[in-house]
Amino acid sequence: MCPEGSKRTFNGKAVFACIAAVLILLAGFLTYRFVFLRPIPELRRIAELEVDRYDESCVSYDGKHFVYVSHNINDRDDFNKEVRAIQRFCSARGTKVTGWTPDKITFPVYSLTIRPVIFKSEQYVHGETYVWSNGYLITSSGDVYRCDPGFKYFLKSDENDYVREADAADTLMNRSFRPLHMANNEWNKDMLNPANVSSYAFTYDVEATVTSVTGDEDARVVSVNVKNNGTRKWYYSDQSMYVGVEVQLDGEWYDVLHDPNVDDNFLSSLSCSKTLDAGQDINVNFHLGFYGKIPPGDYRIVIYGQGIDSSSWSECAAAEYRI
Repeated sequence: MCPEGSKRTFNGKAVFACIAAVLILLAGFLTYRFVFLRPIPELRRIAELEVDRYDESCVSYDGKHFVYVSHNINDRDDFNKEVRAIQRFCSARGTKVTGWTPDKITFPVYSLTIRPVIFKSEQYVHGETYVWSNGYLITSSGDVYRCDPGFKYFLKSDENDYVREADAADTLMNRSFRPLHMANNEWNKDMLNPANVSSYAFTYDVEATVTSVTGDEDARVVSVNVKNNGTRKWYYSDQSMYVGVEVQLDGEWYDVLHDPNVDDNFLSSLSCSKTLDAGQDINVNFHLGFYGKIPPGDYRIVIYGQGIDSSSWSECAAAEYRI
């Protein structure tokens, strides 16, 4: 009830100010939600897959020591939580930059990979890897952002996680930093391992020749004719764990590591060797989608094998080709 002699008035300016404030807040929320926290395409794609689990690993490397933390995500809600955390650290804080070059890499370096796993499947299922160095975030697609994504959040572990510490970088660590191996669609030689030719020897009895290279990085197939010119049987395998790819840079050969974004769970399975009799030749298709994106250049495929009187897979045949 209004006091006698008073009357209600409509304050249009106040109402307009309230509506404007609500609209500004709504616009700010929508901008934050759909611009700063916009879904990362790679994560949105893998989130839609029906998979057995997700593997998440984070690696830190200070030039001398590295720490590797990995855990499995079997619950969809847990996975969505991790996706939101990745988007918060990577998208919301990042400003895209151009002109980044590998000389800007300094220690410490962090890597985060989240990858879906499908057991007993030949399907290539891609995840995403982020690498941070010196305030720059590099994605597996080659995009570079200027930000500090806070990777220490992902290095936290509990009793269910796999944690590994070592005094020197090994293949596992190097593979985790695959986005640093290439810059501007060219190999960064300083981040690659020289081919370890001391661990194998090329056999002169077996001749390998590439006949064709087809497909893209998701389904690349290198067809090779392998001929046994010797007088003994030769055993080999066409599974990825017994086939290597090397790139030639400035006259030297360097190892090309498997793409950490690709589900290669089958690599841990037993491989059946195949026999190449004396005088026999065979055409073999090697599926190299697990190597991911390969820039143009000179390569060779190394087929690990062994003679009938050998106990180790150290007699290799190699075939060079160009992409």
